[in-house]
Amino acid sequence: MTTDVQRVLDAFKDMRDRVTVDACFGAPVSTEIGTFIPVSQVRYAFGMGASQRSAAEEDEWEEAAAGPYGGKMRSVPLGVVAVTEDEVRLEPVVDEQKVAALGMLVAAWAVFWLARVLIAFLGPRD
Repeated sequence: MTTDVQRVLDAFKDMRDRVTVDACFGAPVSTEIGTFIPVSQVRYAFGMGASQRSAAEEDEWEEAAAGPYGGKMRSVPLGVVAVTEDEVRLEPVVDEQKVAALGMLVAAWAVFWLARVLIAFLGPRD
């Protein structure tokens, strides 16, 4: 059982080593203007379950791990730190899909309330 658990833990370690800022951006870049350092939010979570047999079943015991294993890893770009001779500043990354979704939500909300106001003033159609 310990070899199966160790194999799963080694696989999780390999995946954890791969989820870094390099997964989003790459390494920092130095140019004649300055140095640009990528910044990201890296998260990972893992879960593991196991089962145990009763003492009456010990003679039939197999050396194997039983149970669900799972994990989730995420690397989200946040921005780039720009280091020049004059200043150090953070240039944020804007997620255009979230901005577009928010715009559609606000437009739908406005249309809904405009329709409600028109119905209140003009009355329902017959």
